[in-house]
Amino acid sequence: MKRVSLVLFVLSVLSAAAEPQQYNGRYILASLAVPGAGEMWMNSRLKGEIFLWTDAAVWLTWGTMMTIGNSSDHSARLFAGQYSGSSTTQRADDYYVALERYPTSDMHNEDIRREAREMYPDNPERQRTYAESRSYTGNLAWNWGSDSLRFNYWRQRKSARSVLHAAGFVLGAALVDRLVSAIDVAFFTPTPDHQSLTPGASPLSRFAAAPALDRPGLAVYYRF
Repeated sequence: MKRVSLVLFVLSVLSAAAEPQQYNGRYILASLAVPGAGEMWMNSRLKGEIFLWTDAAVWLTWGTMMTIGNSSDHSARLFAGQYSGSSTTQRADDYYVALERYPTSDMHNEDIRREAREMYPDNPERQRTYAESRSYTGNLAWNWGSDSLRFNYWRQRKSARSVLHAAGFVLGAALVDRLVSAIDVAFFTPTPDHQSLTPGASPLSRFAAAPALDRPGLAVYYRF
């Protein structure tokens, strides 16, 4: 008998009907655009301010980390230009990665020519085209002179990459803040009129529970 009652209770919860009541989805959209806006619109100022200040803190942190990371990367490029003779205006990141890996541009170019021979063993023309498109010569050439200088450059670049990578996670927090605010508006923030759903429903929640009239068990209601 207890098992039957439990099954009936579970079935009643799963099949609970949501009361057809109009609900303005603009509150949710507002929170998705600006976290806390939906709560403020629904006269829940305290929660709205918490979400707004959290979002501001997230963006401030992201901006600060991006500034630090980009500044560190720029300083590393200037360091490379000063001590290896490399270009400081090249935009392709592959160039600066090659500066980390090779003491001289000649060593890099030799590896490129080796790759070309392996890729096109019977086509000298394709080898030449491949090597010319990926080799660094002229104002793009470099020579570190010592491994300690190159390692110093690598450490600076690694530090910059770590900060920029962490900034990406911080930016993800801005999305989480919006989702949490939208969920809060949809499920946990009362509408401005604070009207209840059913007898026994709390104005502070969109959920309500009451005995089911047409079946054994408990019915759960939700206001949309």
